[in-house]
This record gives sequence, C-alpha cells and structure tokens, in this order.
Amino acid sequence: MRTRSPVAVLRIALGFLLLCTLLPAISGELEERDAITEKARMLFRGEHFADIEAMADDFRAHNSRTSSGIWKIGLLHDGLDDDFLHNEKDDKYWAGITAVVQKWIDAFPKSPTPRILYANVLKAHAWAIRGGGWARSVREEDWAPFHKLIAESRAYLLANKEIGKADPQWYEQMIELARTDGSTDDDFEALVDEATWKYPDYYPSYFAAIMYLQPRWHGDLAAIEAFANRAVNKTREIEGDSMYARIYWYASELEFGERLFKDTSVAWPKMKRGIVDVLKRYPDQWNINNFAHFACLAGDREETARLTARVKDPISEAWAKDATLFAHCMEWANSADKSAPPPTSKAPE
Repeated sequence: MRTRSPVAVLRIALGFLLLCTLLPAISGELEERDAITEKARMLFRGEHFADIEAMADDFRAHNSRTSSGIWKIGLLHDGLDDDFLHNEKDDKYWAGITAVVQKWIDAFPKSPTPRILYANVLKAHAWAIRGGGWARSVREEDWAPFHKLIAESRAYLLANKEIGKADPQWYEQMIELARTDGSTDDDFEALVDEATWKYPDYYPSYFAAIMYLQPRWHGDLAAIEAFANRAVNKTREIEGDSMYARIYWYASELEFGERLFKDTSVAWPKMKRGIVDVLKRYPDQWNINNFAHFACLAGDREETARLTARVKDPISEAWAKDATLFAHCMEWANSADKSAPPPTSKAPE
C-alpha cells in the first residue's frame, strides 16, 4: 500500500477516535451505514486487525442489522472493499494491499474476514484491469489477466471454504464471482441454494444473485421474477413477503431506477405486501421514504398517501435526489383530481 505521511497517519488516528465516539449515537440509516464502513476502512488503513476482528465477531454473533434491516457484517466488508483504488492497474499497488491482508491472516489464521478480503483484493484487481464498461469496450490484452485473477479469487475462496463459510459474505463473494468465472447456470443455482440454506435471510447473497440474473449478464426479466418468488417462499417464515420488495428495490438501484414498473416484471400487489412486512419489522424512515417513492411510481394513490403521511423528514436519496419529488407525490396522492398521472423525478439518473 502507498506510504502515508506522519500527518496523514495522525489524521486517520484522530478520525478513527472520533468515529468510535460517535458511532453509538448515530441514528439515521445512511449515517449508520457510513459510520460502519468508514470505521472498517480506517481500522484497515491503520492495520488495527484486532479491532476489525472484534467488530466482525460481534456483528456475526448477534446477526446485527441497521435500523432498516441491512446486515452490518456486509457493511463491514463493504468498508474494507471501498478502501481499494478500483481504477489502479499497477501490480505493485495490489501487491502492497495483498501483503497487508496476508499480515492480517497470519495474525488471525482462523478468521474468515481477512480470507474473504484476500479473495476480494484479487477480484478488485481483476476489475481494475478490465474496467467496468461493456465487454466490447475491454481491450483484448486485458481479458487474460482479468480471467486469471478471477480464477485465483475463486480458487482461494474454495481452498478456504471451511474457515470462510463461517461468515455469510463468503457465499456472497462466490455468487458474485459466478458472473464472470465460467460457472454454468447449474453451478450458480447450486451455489445460491447452499448459500440461502445456510444463511436464509442474508440479503447480500440474494442481491448478488440478482446481479447474475440481469439481462446484461446471464438472465432476463422472467428469471428475476422467478427468483424473487423463490426467495419469498424460502424466507416466508422469517421475512413474510419482505424479500420480494427488497429484491426489486435492489433491482431498481442496480439498473432500472424509476423505470422499475415499466421495464421489469414486478407485480405491485406483491411488492406492496412485501413493503407491509418490511415495515412491520423495520419501520425506519429510510424504508418509509423509499417505499413511499415506489408507491408513487406504481401509481397507487392510497398507498402513497398512507406512506407519505408517515414520513417525518424527506430523505433526498430516497427520492431520486430530487428535493421536490416527495412534495409532488404527496400532493398527487391527496389531490381531488384523480386523472393526473403520478409525478416522476426531474433529476437526471
């Protein structure tokens, strides 16, 4: 990793101390997520491996969630991943990160966390070489190193499965790699079945599967709909119909945006039942804001009116970063004019 000046190191240390002080007091969903990811990032930069281990052990032991229901162990892994320069192609840079992660593995040889990170470093290096564009934009000479590193990442995870599978993120990483590692659809199905049998309500595994099932990769709209229904059946005893709403919410964030009800096979009555079940367990303002937006997009006046009435403070990120959309949806839902179409965001996606 790149050498930091003493001033930079001091700033990291002071920032970490501030985060440790503020973390218990943070209440908003987005602030809570940012606090977890930033704390993980700063601990990794300072090589405070024991402190990361304590966080991870606590999150796994208690199946810890944020106020909206998101798994904290997944956010911890996101924070570690976010510290990489994903456009960096210099092999020395990646060798430096690998050396730090190996130091962590040596210090905690039975921990799944650094082993999952090690595989993620290989994957991130692969994507830094390939770039994030469509396949046709990739240089021919970049394909071989990309596939080599993806294969190494998968092989490393498999070689460390007995340790790695103690953390549900091991499965998420394997499902994520299935998009590009040459796995067949049967391989993918078997992997998802194993992941959701062992950790039936770990959302990131389902979200990684939706990435695989995107039309641009290995699936289509019918496959996404079928998977959403299977996910509901698998998790109904725990989640009710929640997974249907969460999966299509993720699909919206991933690709479809405000076109969700135009460009996918989503069934609003099913999604609305899922919304009700999510809010029974997690009546968080982040969830309420997002679901009020979906109700407006779906053209459901009654549900939009009901949910916007529960919004205490509009959260811009939940309304396509359009500060006016919440007010427009509330006004539309309560208008005497029933012929007007539902409003949509004027902000660029």
